[in-house]
Amino acid sequence: MGELADNTAHPATMIASRLVALTATAELLRLWIPRVRTRTAGPMPGGCGLQTSGVFLALAAVGMFEDAETDVFAIACVVSVLAAVLFLAGTVSRLTAGDRTGADVA
Repeated sequence: MGELADNTAHPATMIASRLVALTATAELLRLWIPRVRTRTAGPMPGGCGLQTSGVFLALAAVGMFEDAETDVFAIACVVSVLAAVLFLAGTVSRLTAGDRTGADVA
């Protein structure tokens, strides 16, 4: 959400958006930290980038919808649809990709 002084978003929306951003960041760190070590390095699960982009674009769209001072409703609608498409594409990619380590999962 916007950090401008004249932000008109509801405080509950601002708090919720920060919690969602924190959760998304924590999930990325949970997936990335084990891959930093040299001997256990492996690729990130497929679709993580798409899901992350979708989440952060959705947060941007919420900020656009909540800001009553500007007239960006049409842009906010486009951004929210793009965010939903990216998030769903990432989810489908993660569900269908399987294990990327090369080992068979039974």
